[in-house]
Amino acid sequence: MVAYLDNNSTTRMADEVFQEVRKYQLEFYGNPNSPHGFGMKSWEAIEKARTKVAKILNTKNDEIFFTSCATESINIAIRGVVFRNLEKGGKIIISNVEHKAVLETVRSLSKFGFTVVGIPVDERCVFDLNALEKNLDDDVILVSLMHVNNEVGTVEPIEEAVRIIRERTKALIHIDGAQSIGKLHVDLGKLDVDLFSFSAHKFHGPKGMGVLFKRRGVVIETFMTGGGQEKNLRSGTQNVPGIVGTAVALELVASQMDEDHERMENLRTKLLNGLKELYDDLLLITPIENSVVNTLSVSFKGLNAGILMNLMSEMGVFFSTGSACSGRKKSHVLKAMGFDDETILGSVRLSLSRYTAEDEIDNALDRFNRALNLLRN
Repeated sequence: MVAYLDNNSTTRMADEVFQEVRKYQLEFYGNPNSPHGFGMKSWEAIEKARTKVAKILNTKNDEIFFTSCATESINIAIRGVVFRNLEKGGKIIISNVEHKAVLETVRSLSKFGFTVVGIPVDERCVFDLNALEKNLDDDVILVSLMHVNNEVGTVEPIEEAVRIIRERTKALIHIDGAQSIGKLHVDLGKLDVDLFSFSAHKFHGPKGMGVLFKRRGVVIETFMTGGGQEKNLRSGTQNVPGIVGTAVALELVASQMDEDHERMENLRTKLLNGLKELYDDLLLITPIENSVVNTLSVSFKGLNAGILMNLMSEMGVFFSTGSACSGRKKSHVLKAMGFDDETILGSVRLSLSRYTAEDEIDNALDRFNRALNLLRN
């Protein structure tokens, strides 16, 4: 039996989502930009999905834009703000534990004369808000922060960070919500941010689908031009099946979130306790009391997690040694948290979903026991 414990990388598509995606691939496949009736069915499906997403997130229809992934949404947001301020330059603030989609994007923009400032985190991966406040001034044009850390699961103090930013600067605020949508109750009507990015495949939606929230009145530069789709923000024929599937997936996880969370929290506790029994030197990295309930980061100190991962993969248990988007590079997140090389070398990320079954956890623990015994010998 396979035990899939890499749900922060991607999730299986929900059956309900698959049925809707299939319908718009095979039955209602008209181009939503065509003026005839068949095309109008697709256009209506997009707008119905937009309304559904906006309602769940407590925002307005015209503030929701569909893209191909969270990385594209992030690039539209960050580059859009930067190119709008190209002549005057300025400062961009991020944290030192952002996803590569943010880190590499802002680094590539520094050649245009923008200063990039990284905010440190503590041993729980929580932003240093004092450092954030000290770096805020009139030169700051954008602050981009993650809502939930993808490697260790920390829920960041976004509301407090936003309050500090609003008090001290007129900078725009972008939030990377790739790991919070579907795991936290996100209310964009109350969260005072300008831009918010996420992708569907993190919560049982289709791959190749992203969403960007852009608050009404926020003006950013468009860099993907063409037919003017998505209100001129993101040209190109829309992915109708993906858009419809995104709305269905979001509705599904939002409606059952509390029930799913309780079950995942119990499974995570069982997994953690089981690993502690199997390995005396296990180090807990995830701050359990301040994290999303599906994520567990631990370190098998003294072992090479890459070797463990490969061995477990052969046994049918799948997890990550860090962010899937970082490949096999050493975790910049754990380094920023202050962990030594031995801890980082032995670290793994185990992430659950609403479909993770208890027998998967039992199976994983059994295989961990076998693998650890092999490595000890």
